[in-house]
Amino acid sequence: MRQHPEVSASLVPRGPADAAARLQRRPTVLLGVIETPPAGLRARQLLEEARGAALEHLRALELAIAAVRDLSDEVVRGSELYGPGLRELARNLSEDLFWKAKTLALLSQRQNDRPRASA
Repeated sequence: MRQHPEVSASLVPRGPADAAARLQRRPTVLLGVIETPPAGLRARQLLEEARGAALEHLRALELAIAAVRDLSDEVVRGSELYGPGLRELARNLSEDLFWKAKTLALLSQRQNDRPRASA
């Protein structure tokens, strides 16, 4: 059986060419373009981000030192559960970590107080 092309009122055959014409009539969507910041500004932003990450890292170190110090103190309080050499080592470690934590806090504060690059 032979198919006849559909004919519209304008007597123009309707077929694949008509489908292409419909696609061409679709509204065009314009995409917004974000302007790239100047290199100097981007560098300052990255530096500030890196400084923030460094301060987070220092805070994590402070927390880890506090956790180790707490464990050392538990060993010291463990009386006869741990041998004299272990208790003495834990006592020395706890005392050293106390002062190291103070130094770290001071240096971290200095890092945080450093002047920022002006925008």
